Amino acid sequence: MTKDRDTEAGAVAAEAVHDAARTTEFMFQNHCLEGVVHEGKLWLRASQVCMVLGLSNSRDAMLRLDDDEHTSMKMMTHGGLQTVNAVSRSGALHLTFVSRCPHAKAFRRWVTDAVLPEVFETGSYLGKDCSQAGVEGVEMMRLRERLRLPGRYMVLNLPGRPLHIEARDLEEILVEVDQADVQALVSSAQLVGSLWRNFRTEDVIMNKAVTENSCGQQLDQAISLSTRLAQWVMQAATTAQKERERPDALTK
Repeated sequence: MTKDRDTEAGAVAAEAVHDAARTTEFMFQNHCLEGVVHEGKLWLRASQVCMVLGLSNSRDAMLRLDDDEHTSMKMMTHGGLQTVNAVSRSGALHLTFVSRCPHAKAFRRWVTDAVLPEVFETGSYLGKDCSQAGVEGVEMMRLRERLRLPGRYMVLNLPGRPLHIEARDLEEILVEVDQADVQALVSSAQLVGSLWRNFRTEDVIMNKAVTENSCGQQLDQAISLSTRLAQWVMQAATTAQKERERPDALTK
């Protein structure tokens, strides 16, 4: 009896693994998504779709969908055979309209224009998957994450080794710099910051929330950062100038 049960359990497990082996990896920009194409219908892993679309809670996102737009199924993931939540093509498109992520529209076009036509025509998807993207895609994600802030970086790329990224101090680029040029640069950055603050004040008075959209927020962050960088550059230039003048002062 025990042997029969073991045999039956093994057959069930083998069938489950066989079904899960049909899992396909999809590559959208630098995001890897796992999914299955079953009977010509596309299902994508819900948590990964939500990550791409900037939706922090995939369970709450599932509540927005109709019953036939999400399900649970077995997938052979990088962590092994797992039961995961999945969304259909309709569910994924539904979530793109909920998302405020700037590339939600691009994701919607990718699903409808690239993935679905091939699925409907061939019953599978043979586009660029995560294994084809390989280490390059992973390294590009790391590189973009590390280089979000402007500055000076040293990137070392050795065969078979991960990228080594090191931020360099601004003082290192101020070797021979004219003090008047630095002052002009700082003054220009501070002027832009001052004009932007005045614009934001008028924007609030006029009830035009320009900083509520992603472009306005990015512009606000960039201008704020540029004014801080201008102050740092000015301080570094002043320090460098004093260091160059110190030997002369000691000689006198």
